Amino acid sequence: MSFQVFVNGNVHLPEDGLTYENFESTMREWLVDCGADGLGLDSAEIASAVTKRERVGPTTIGANAAVPHDKSTFDELDSAFVFACRLDRPIDWPLLSTETSHVHFNKVKLVQAVFIVVCPKAKPQSHGVVMEFISRYLRQYPRSSPPPPFESPADFVASLSEWSRQTAGERMFQGAQVLPVTRGKIHRAKIVLSPGFDGLQSGPVAALGAALQGLDAMVYFARDGRFVVIDRALLPLSMMYAFAGLGLSAGTSFELVCSGPSGQQAFQRLREVFENRSLFADTAIQDQSDG
Repeated sequence: MSFQVFVNGNVHLPEDGLTYENFESTMREWLVDCGADGLGLDSAEIASAVTKRERVGPTTIGANAAVPHDKSTFDELDSAFVFACRLDRPIDWPLLSTETSHVHFNKVKLVQAVFIVVCPKAKPQSHGVVMEFISRYLRQYPRSSPPPPFESPADFVASLSEWSRQTAGERMFQGAQVLPVTRGKIHRAKIVLSPGFDGLQSGPVAALGAALQGLDAMVYFARDGRFVVIDRALLPLSMMYAFAGLGLSAGTSFELVCSGPSGQQAFQRLREVFENRSLFADTAIQDQSDG
């Protein structure tokens, strides 16, 4: 079943945290930050629907995550959407329900990742598929608080991208897409590999990995509508998978995209590696950075 996951690893958190009073407005802001309006969806309507559901009972699911959702409002949707938001710190999840039975349950629920889920009313089974995708993603990690992927925006995006790749062969998740959402300054360049490029050997892999060490940046390679996020925790493997998964070889091209707090520094370092003729011969670079 096809569905799309839009990931923003650095959404804005109100100064007073997430509260009963600001829940709906914050949901709307996070939906906007994840690009919901750009998809033709109404962020305000979705925020209202998930807030209404939250008043039935808290949607925390453990592992420092919550899944505010709606599956009974939107008739016009053809597929489900997930808007995955990482917060810069764990927060107390607010209790919108007045049911006393929920009070104790919610007291110990800290949340750092929020998955806002919207499913078509006509396809109720899509909710179960999406929930299985999210819950299995979270179950990969030890019962630590917070899970390792929540440590940085880049790690959060990369881990969801990797999970999508791992589950791509499962019939249940066929057609699922994980797409990064970037905000602020974006540094991008078209990289054209030279005709003399002889494959990604250990030297280039090490050089590309070393260029990203210690940087808080989201980096991905894209080609023909596909992308691979570079996982900082698995730099050599990510680089090799990017080249293999995107079919990069002599004479082909791809887009290098960097963003985040250290985005510019990562972009400059990677450019220097690609411009190193001893590693990549006469690779051409066309800067396409935007604000």
